[in-house]
Amino acid sequence: MSKPSHLERNPRRRLVAKLERSTALRYSLAPICIAAAVLVHLSSMGPFLHPTGLFVVGIVAAAWFGGAGPGFLAALLATLVLPQFVPRLYPLIADFFDLPRFLTFAVTGLAVGWGTAFRRRAEAALRHSEGELREARSELETKVTERTAELRFSEERYARALDASNDGLWEWNPTSDALFISPRARQLFGVPDGAEIRTRADLKAHGGFHPEDRPHIDKAFRECLATGSGGIDIEYRVINPAGELSWVRSRGKVFSGSKDQPTLLTGSLTNITERKRAQAALSLSEERYARCFFRRASRKSWGSHRTLASRVAPTSLPGNRSIPMTVNT
Repeated sequence: MSKPSHLERNPRRRLVAKLERSTALRYSLAPICIAAAVLVHLSSMGPFLHPTGLFVVGIVAAAWFGGAGPGFLAALLATLVLPQFVPRLYPLIADFFDLPRFLTFAVTGLAVGWGTAFRRRAEAALRHSEGELREARSELETKVTERTAELRFSEERYARALDASNDGLWEWNPTSDALFISPRARQLFGVPDGAEIRTRADLKAHGGFHPEDRPHIDKAFRECLATGSGGIDIEYRVINPAGELSWVRSRGKVFSGSKDQPTLLTGSLTNITERKRAQAALSLSEERYARCFFRRASRKSWGSHRTLASRVAPTSLPGNRSIPMTVNT
């Protein structure tokens, strides 16, 4: 069921709308209002009401609902009819036209009619402005809804991508020390459950940074902000609440304000424990290979010397004399 319009809910507005659409209907108000004034004067209430007041009310009604034209016509009709009910105190023009009363009635009808017309135009302009405002608000709400949905979808997509990368997100304001860390970054930082992290001071107090790496971390952040390097890229160890050691890589970019002062440092946190273990295993393997290589090289060198010594043997002669024999190789 459709909702009734504002005109349908307001009978007066319906009447005014019909009158505005029909000129004949508006001008018909003048004789109707004057006739109503005559009927009231001739009724039982007539002796208690002054005729001039009744006709003024009729003129005002015609001008109010019909406008300046019907008001002026009602003033003319009232001027012609009123002398029949009011004693003549002065001579009339052509013995039927009361000029002083006509001027009074005409000014009243025109003033009320023009004032009403001005008010209606103002109301129409106000309704038009309200309609434009409602339309603009509706469009704005639609755009806000669309943009909000797009922003929510973008945030969800970014969250999925961030979750797929298994990285954490952090953002630090060096001016206010305010810090934001994502749930994954909270895990990688080794923050215990229930600890409130709002500033970097809170993170330093509750984060599981390795004691030997804390000076290195603070130095990297100070140098990043002081030198204007534009970013930070450091690796350090973290001990989680369960006592497990892990390696993380923290990368961030510095964003400057209007005075080229760093206002934000935004970055990500990546777990590189497996890479560090692989590097350590590779280093250990290379070290073992190097030791094995040198051991085999040493054995081969010693074997060559023994072979050479065996080829240099003495030759026996009579009388127990021996002549050394040298074999050229």
